[in-house]
Amino acid sequence: MNPVIKTENQPTLFKQEKTKTLIDCNLSDSKRQQTITVDNKRLINSLFLTNGISLRHKSSNILETTQKQAEKQKKQNENMDKRIEKRKALAALNKVIKTESDIDDAFFCSLGPVCLKYGTPGIPPKFKKAFGISHIIAKRDYEHANNPKAFPETGLHVVKKLMDVIVYGKIVDTKPTKQCVYLQKDGFEAVISQNWHGNKVNWLLTGWKVIKEK
Repeated sequence: MNPVIKTENQPTLFKQEKTKTLIDCNLSDSKRQQTITVDNKRLINSLFLTNGISLRHKSSNILETTQKQAEKQKKQNENMDKRIEKRKALAALNKVIKTESDIDDAFFCSLGPVCLKYGTPGIPPKFKKAFGISHIIAKRDYEHANNPKAFPETGLHVVKKLMDVIVYGKIVDTKPTKQCVYLQKDGFEAVISQNWHGNKVNWLLTGWKVIKEK
């Protein structure tokens, strides 16, 4: 019987069945070297394949984490922008009321720049030909004075809430024929007109607290 030589297994980074390479002593040196070379190539290919899968998995995880971080940062920036716009809206509102004048492009929302127009308060109870901030305050004050249970908020409180609705609210309806957009948030609704004497301008037309029917 010809003697056989058992070679030690090559170490690997993954679990696999132990293999034994048997090399016939009667083989020539060149044949014996070819056998060892083939086994080494198989081992190296296996290592590259395993490491390649591992690297692809790590790359995928890194990409997913980066995307999540980017989305989180984008949301934080959007929230910061909205907080800034709300402060600008309230400051502009106070100026409009104090000076009884209009402010163009007072602040920004999802519809673009918004103008605050002081307008005219109108005469109760019908408030004909009235519009603007002064009209909203006058009409809501009138409703509050005559029916405080149904209208617990004063006109000033309502217009301040409308600034929040315009900046943070969601669009719930549009009236293309009237060129108006309706936004809601926290039980209040604001109506933005997108037309001012034939020009495309966003301005606060009116707003109110939504009263749910019982």
